[in-house]
Amino acid sequence: MSKQPIPDPDGSGNTIPGTGYKDHGLNAKAIDVKNVKTILKYDSRLDPPYIIYKSMPAP
Repeated sequence: MSKQPIPDPDGSGNTIPGTGYKDHGLNAKAIDVKNVKTILKYDSRLDPPYIIYKSMPAP
């Protein structure tokens, strides 16, 4: 499995240099993405009492 470049979110087809934890560890840069769904599920047995479900960004 190889590392995949991260596409530029403006749709230009370019890639964003300097992003990605695998390539840059704690120096990785954050990028804006769209179509990420986040859901909080309550579970009283936990502390804090919720589980976070997130989807992966999709084009």
